[in-house]
Amino acid sequence: MEARLAGVAPELLDLRPTYPGAWTIREHVIHLVDSECNNFIRLKSIIAQPGSVGLVMDEEAWTRNLAHKRENVAKYTQLFRLLREIIVDLVADEIERNQGFFLRTYQGKTDEITLRQGLEIYARHVGFHMEYIDRILQNRPA
Repeated sequence: MEARLAGVAPELLDLRPTYPGAWTIREHVIHLVDSECNNFIRLKSIIAQPGSVGLVMDEEAWTRNLAHKRENVAKYTQLFRLLREIIVDLVADEIERNQGFFLRTYQGKTDEITLRQGLEIYARHVGFHMEYIDRILQNRPA
């Protein structure tokens, strides 16, 4: 994420696409890092407390209520990289253990997942948001 955003003009970070409900690059980045922080705790919970329940944030509420903060994207991308490095170290010898963990969504649904599934969910999640960021960068005004 750091490399992809290196050199992006600051004004592009807050460029909002014209389709309804669109997020800015800054909102996507902050959301991804917030999610990664939550995922770090979830993954540690899977290891430390098998069978525990982890909550999922209401991403629309977080984005709506925190968007005005204008957090520093460079600091957040550094935090994302560091969290990813720590997570790799954390799960390196745990991935094959089939520890159950319950993930409760903000809609009230609860699913049982394993550590591997938790990692896969977040790998897809990052790709999903990076596609949006790429689209914003590709369609930026000249």
